[in-house]
Amino acid sequence: MKKFLLFVAVAFFFQINVNAQCDEGRYIDSLFTVQVTEGIKFGENLQTNLIGEESTVDLLLDLYTPENDELTNRPMLVLAFGGAFVYGTRQDYYMVDLCNYYASRGYVVASIDYRLTSEILVNATDTVTYKAVAKATHDMRAAVRFCRKEAENLGVDNDKIYVGGVSAGAFAAIHTAYLDEENEVPELLVDYFAENGGLEGNSGNLGFSSTVAGVVNLSGAIGDTSWIKPNDVPIVSMHGTADDIVPYGYGLITIFDINLPVYGSSEIHKRCNNVGIKNDFYTYENEGHTPFINVPPLFLNENHIENYAVTVEFVKEFMAEEVCTPTTVNNTSINGENKIYSFPNPATEYLMVTGIEKQNVAFVVSDLMGRQVKSGYLQNEKIIVNELQSGMYILQLFENENMIFTKRVVIE
Repeated sequence: MKKFLLFVAVAFFFQINVNAQCDEGRYIDSLFTVQVTEGIKFGENLQTNLIGEESTVDLLLDLYTPENDELTNRPMLVLAFGGAFVYGTRQDYYMVDLCNYYASRGYVVASIDYRLTSEILVNATDTVTYKAVAKATHDMRAAVRFCRKEAENLGVDNDKIYVGGVSAGAFAAIHTAYLDEENEVPELLVDYFAENGGLEGNSGNLGFSSTVAGVVNLSGAIGDTSWIKPNDVPIVSMHGTADDIVPYGYGLITIFDINLPVYGSSEIHKRCNNVGIKNDFYTYENEGHTPFINVPPLFLNENHIENYAVTVEFVKEFMAEEVCTPTTVNNTSINGENKIYSFPNPATEYLMVTGIEKQNVAFVVSDLMGRQVKSGYLQNEKIIVNELQSGMYILQLFENENMIFTKRVVIE
């Protein structure tokens, strides 16, 4: 419960900063009732059943829209469910909860289908598993293209389509964003991609871009962190240290005897820091796989409810920084001239601040009560923080007493 109260305090403090930039608490507060339109077809493709028979299946999405919203150029979240690429649906209870939560705050949200791979249950080879990820990624890319094609009708900003997901759905989102060059395709998949539309796939809406603005990664992983390159899109990740299904760091996926090596969220976080990609990362200490949804609703306990509250708050704050005006985005200066970025987050020894070209830029680190715990002037782009207690802080930068940067940071 202490962790939950901590995040409530963080959300309140951070809300003060974001609400000053967003329209009356948009993207932070629950402002809208939500209209749900179920079963919109966004594509189709061949699906193979357990005995090897092929048939064409429709790919559908459920659309969650803020009702009576006057804005017509809104950010969009395209989300995918979890289930080891074997089970799950776009209408699983946690997907409905997540979609309603963010749509009520001003996002247009889509919960999408993707083709499952039942063959994993009886033949969990590396090739079969790679194909499962590829199919899900192709289907998510088709959904992004559909949303971009229909952006005007949906009231969506073409430049602010984000993807995300839970577990297997997070795999699809991560690979949609970062597996973007033909020479990155794993050797086992070269023929499959060549026969099935390349990186884009052939699930529908070709001719429109599948480029995304960022990623929400809830207990997912990537096949190779080298696919994440400088200038790639930002990502927010959350993962449990005791995850025995999708590794927290580098390791094997062992469910259904898959034994496929992947790089989990902590490795994604390290790679993003190394190449300068904006990212935030939350660790569920001593928690397993998807600790906010890992039991049926009937058996949810206080710990799962607490983890769910932490999850939606953490993602909400990151997304609000992303979609609000540039003054609150940690990667952009007030005037949009220089890009300011602080990393790592979480930090242990120091915080690096890049993009500051002027002299005499002051910094202030405050605790959640607004008390200054450290201040001074930037020197060599580094702020030493190893003397601070573990916890959540607010970093602010000032130029001639004008605040030019603010960011929530975690010190471990």
